[in-house]
Amino acid sequence: MFLKIYLLIRHMFLSVALLLPLVAVGKQTMVNIKTENGYYLSLNPTLDHFIKANQSVTRTWEVFTLEHLEADKINIKGYNGMYLNINSEYNSLQGVENNEPKAFRLIEKKAGKYIIGTEDGRFLGIESDHFVYLSRGNAEDASVFTLEQTLPYKLDSSLTTQQNIVITGGFVLLLLSLLAFLRQKQYAIWLLLLGALTLRIFMAVVAGYLHLWDEQFHALVAKNMMQHPFTPMLYANPVLPYPELSWIEGHIWLHKQPLFLWKMALSMKAFGVNILAMRLPSVLMSTAVVGMIYLLGKRMVDKQTGFFAAFFFALGNYGLQLTNGYFSTDHNDVAFMFYVTASLLSWVIYIDKEKPLKWALLTGALAGGAILVKWLPGLLVFAGWGISILTGKERTSLKSYAHLAWALLITAVIVLPWQLYTFSAFPELAKHEMFYNTAHISSAVEKHQGNWTYHFRMSQKHVGIPFLLLLLGWYLLLRKIANRRFKIALVTWGIAVYAVFTFSQTKMPSFTYMIIALHMLAFAQLAIHLFNIIIINPKTPKAATIQTLFILGISGYIGWQSFNYKAIQSRHTIWRKSADDMYKHRILTVDLFRELGKTTTDRDVFFHSKTFDNIPLMFFTDAAAAYDRMLSEEEIVELINQGYYPKVFDDGDLPEYIYRLNVEVIQRYWFPL
Repeated sequence: MFLKIYLLIRHMFLSVALLLPLVAVGKQTMVNIKTENGYYLSLNPTLDHFIKANQSVTRTWEVFTLEHLEADKINIKGYNGMYLNINSEYNSLQGVENNEPKAFRLIEKKAGKYIIGTEDGRFLGIESDHFVYLSRGNAEDASVFTLEQTLPYKLDSSLTTQQNIVITGGFVLLLLSLLAFLRQKQYAIWLLLLGALTLRIFMAVVAGYLHLWDEQFHALVAKNMMQHPFTPMLYANPVLPYPELSWIEGHIWLHKQPLFLWKMALSMKAFGVNILAMRLPSVLMSTAVVGMIYLLGKRMVDKQTGFFAAFFFALGNYGLQLTNGYFSTDHNDVAFMFYVTASLLSWVIYIDKEKPLKWALLTGALAGGAILVKWLPGLLVFAGWGISILTGKERTSLKSYAHLAWALLITAVIVLPWQLYTFSAFPELAKHEMFYNTAHISSAVEKHQGNWTYHFRMSQKHVGIPFLLLLLGWYLLLRKIANRRFKIALVTWGIAVYAVFTFSQTKMPSFTYMIIALHMLAFAQLAIHLFNIIIINPKTPKAATIQTLFILGISGYIGWQSFNYKAIQSRHTIWRKSADDMYKHRILTVDLFRELGKTTTDRDVFFHSKTFDNIPLMFFTDAAAAYDRMLSEEEIVELINQGYYPKVFDDGDLPEYIYRLNVEVIQRYWFPL
């Protein structure tokens, strides 16, 4: 008895709680309106904004605002600001731009169930064609609707609470690692790596779509390499004629060296074709570089320099954005940075351990890996190695030259097989790409140009401080390094990178990022000198705890500024993006691509997408091909004759032959907002 009374009272309170926002005059409630057949009402811009009950999931078109007037009277407004009204010609519900919107009556039939009528006694009904008509003459025949309170679908989204918790967790781990280091705890480096990994995993999943340049091309080629690792392909099945030498429309794809693509393919082979698996190699390599920077600093200078350099790199916005594919050339540059840094570290250990051959051979192997990612700049380590021999007493040592020669031989053994294979299997394309690579020196390829200051200015984005301050850091770093060969190599590497890429006519943002490890060591020296100035200051309390708090506070502030939270939010959500922003379109349509992937077969051909959306379409689905243009009638007929099923995205203005040929039409793409 008491249980029944409790349940009755509980039900009454819940009903009142649900009804309060619906009956409060002047209030607005955002809802999805569900029909008896399980579908949601949708305001479809491709159908002249008529209302249709045909959507099994809710997105932007299914968001309605109820404006409560008095008692049970409401206005109903669509996601786009249009009020729902009755189209007198068809007697059906339609969104219209009207300063005097139609008032509807909202009548509760039972808890959570409503019928919707007009003041003249008629009611809304869902007919067999799924359109909503004002066709029911009495309340008993009216369609029953369920109102599910909601928020607008990604209309002005920012980072979520859960995402902010992950960011906070990663940042706290990094601060704890710094505190542990200042207290000389052995586990400090592991906390540092865990914090760096946390932030990089967050970056890998915060953008659940493919970036425009160049990640989407790398992702699709890697997907195709899962089955054909030695035949890199963009269009695995080019069902229509294609430009053979184009890296954005062609079939065989030799635009980049293959090592980083093999890693992406292997990851997706293990964990499935998804965004995280595709980005996982970059996550792991970027995290590993944190550890390598620490070891570089420890070997060349001291633990303190290495740790602060690794700490600031772990939080650096540019590196994080490369890890998730935002900056071109994304995963290619992460892998290149990884192998270059590893080769430099290997050589430093080779010198520090008095030149055992195994470290020389490992240095050559890692340089070979760098070349198999981004071609000849991967030889950088040999520049510092060679100059350090020629300018010191080692220039008379046959052993030094022999080790260098063995390392170069290992590099050649790793690099040459792929070059010989591609020139044999795909001679014309391989020749074209070789010419394309060398053209970067003499001309601004694809209009990637800039003046002689370009890369010096880009260093500020890479590191987070102006280049002149960075030079001061380099000066302090060189003063601190005791080993002459390390000094010579460091200067050689820096001059070689900036000389080559400043001279080259093609300018790309990440060209000089290959030596970010050296820049971070210089940055760390600046920070350490700042800490020393503060601690030596007579006004600074001398207690170790106070000094630790000073260092933690300053490092945390510098690191947070380098992380650049606002930039991450603005780039990876639709926060403050204009309606025509391409990234906003990517964010709002990726769910549609994933849904299409559930039913797409290898006989389907998509067409008439927005520019370059054909690439993620082929990544997220098993379609034979996808094209970002309208196909001609002849092309469609040819595809049908070959047994393919063309599918077109409806922009509201499709040519007549689309319907005559019974091509499947896909809605909810061109108008996602």
